[in-house]
Amino acid sequence: MKWITSRDLPTETLTRAEKDTFAHGLGRANSAVRPKAWVDSFVRSMVFAEERPKLNRLELTQDGELWVGPFIPSEFAMLGRAGLGTPAEPSTWSVLGANGKWLADITLPARFRMLEAGRDYVLGVSRDEDDVESIVMLRLLR
Repeated sequence: MKWITSRDLPTETLTRAEKDTFAHGLGRANSAVRPKAWVDSFVRSMVFAEERPKLNRLELTQDGELWVGPFIPSEFAMLGRAGLGTPAEPSTWSVLGANGKWLADITLPARFRMLEAGRDYVLGVSRDEDDVESIVMLRLLR
């Protein structure tokens, strides 16, 4: 192992609405491949953690930087469509250098889902007010 990085993050309760949103998306994602009765039974039997996960996504750049992303409940509202949904709110990612040291926190806009990060850009999918997707590249200034 090269390095260990740790950071204290606040604990947040997973809300009933977030659990319902996830269960609904999971049911929708499986409805085409499983019988409805099976899906309904599976969703009813789900047991959730009481606390929201602190982290959910990791992206490794070609420069060896690690982007660590938060758990974003609204991404899972889109389960059943291709890939993850776009977060309804801005999301803040922590960027760690190849040596494990924190470099920066970068806040990405609402309705933008990162697909790739580079040294001077972030590439992703953005949705406008009409829910139309566009490929967007955001420039990073160092």
